Amino acid sequence: VLGDRGQFTQAHECFDEALACVVGVTHEIGTSIHGWRSAVLLWQGRWDDARVAANESARIAELTRSLFQLSIARAMAGYANWMLEGQPASLQAIKDATAWLAPSEGGLFRSLNYGWLADGLVSVGRETEARHYAALALLRARKRDLIGVAMAYRALARAAADGQHHDASSRYLALAMKTAHERDSAHELAVTRLCEAEIAAARGERARPTALLDQALPAFESMGMAWHQGQATRLRALVSSRSG
Repeated sequence: VLGDRGQFTQAHECFDEALACVVGVTHEIGTSIHGWRSAVLLWQGRWDDARVAANESARIAELTRSLFQLSIARAMAGYANWMLEGQPASLQAIKDATAWLAPSEGGLFRSLNYGWLADGLVSVGRETEARHYAALALLRARKRDLIGVAMAYRALARAAADGQHHDASSRYLALAMKTAHERDSAHELAVTRLCEAEIAAARGERARPTALLDQALPAFESMGMAWHQGQATRLRALVSSRSG
C-alpha cells in the first residue's frame, strides 16, 4: 500500500522488517514478500532490483511447489527483463506466466499482468493484442482490481495516438488519471503525466508537454524514480530545443 502511494522509502523499510522475520526459513510467505517488493520496485522503475526480487520469489516458490506464486514471480521478472532488454521473449514470458494463472479465479491483482502486456505490446506495434490485454485489465476493474488498470489505459492512449485518434487518446488518459486518483497513487499520477507529455510532444505541441513535465519531474525526484526522471528530463530537453 505504501508503495502504491509512492511512499517508496517507507515501503522498503517495511519489506526489510518483514524479510528479517523469515531469514533462513523456506516458506510461502517469503515468496509473497519478495514478490510484492518486486512489484513496488517495478513501480519505482528500479528494473535490476525488481528482477532480483522476482527471481528470489520464484526460487522460493519452486522450493515450496507453489505454481500460483511462481507464475506471478515469472511475470514480474518478465516485465523487468522487458524494460531492461526490450526482447520479445520477455513479453512471451509474461504471456506464458499469465496463462498459468488462467484456471484460477483468484488471481488477486491479475490486472498487473494484463497491464504489463498491454504496455509492452503497444511498444512493439502489436496493438490488437495490446487492446485485448487492456480489455482484460478493465474487466478486472469490475472486481475492484485496479492495480494494473491505469497502465492499461495508458497503453490504449498510446495506441489511439499512434492511429491519430486524438480524442480517444485524451479520453483514455483522463481515465488513467481517474484510476490513479481512486488508488491515491502518486507514482501512477506522475507516470500518466509523463505519458501524456510524450503523446503531446509527438504531436508537435510545446506548451502542454512542458506544463505536464513541470508537474512530473519534481514528483519523480521526490519518489526516487530515477529512470522515469531521466525519461522526463530528456523529453523536456527535446521540447525545449524545438521551442528554441
